[in-house]
Amino acid sequence: MKLCSDDYAKLQQELLDTNSSYGTSSSEYKDVISDLINTNKFTKVLDYGTGKANLTKGLDLNHNINMRCYDPCVPQFANPPQESAELVCCIDVLESVEPEYLDGVLDHIKSLTDQLVMFVITCGPSNSVLSDGRNANLTQQASGWWLPKILQRFDIDHFIKDSKGFLALALPKGV
Repeated sequence: MKLCSDDYAKLQQELLDTNSSYGTSSSEYKDVISDLINTNKFTKVLDYGTGKANLTKGLDLNHNINMRCYDPCVPQFANPPQESAELVCCIDVLESVEPEYLDGVLDHIKSLTDQLVMFVITCGPSNSVLSDGRNANLTQQASGWWLPKILQRFDIDHFIKDSKGFLALALPKGV
């Protein structure tokens, strides 16, 4: 399953290489994710759209986990996961997906989620710009646009909206 175009993968890799803050926002959620892992005793965690893999650094855990990173636009993390995870973290990823691949990416995330996915979606522009001049957030839509796409595949357990976008904890349908 193709999750992004080759040209777009190159643009993303270029931005990750040249912008020190791009692909690092998962670190803002380390406390929340640590609590989710510890409380639920998750042992298999996937950072989907990992960027610079910041989530792997600094989690405060009370047990060992198998943390995997996946990002189709980053060569070192581009190999698709071969097994699902109890917790999938998808932080500031979906708004950067090419619109024609968004449904496929959401289906892929669902197929990899055993119990819970944490989506963080920014609804407005990114501070970063791709070298072709487009804003790094290709899909700038309000939460009301995103929720039906998510609800086709997941049931929302928690939803928190803020001035930038929203955080949703969701359970895969049919699992």
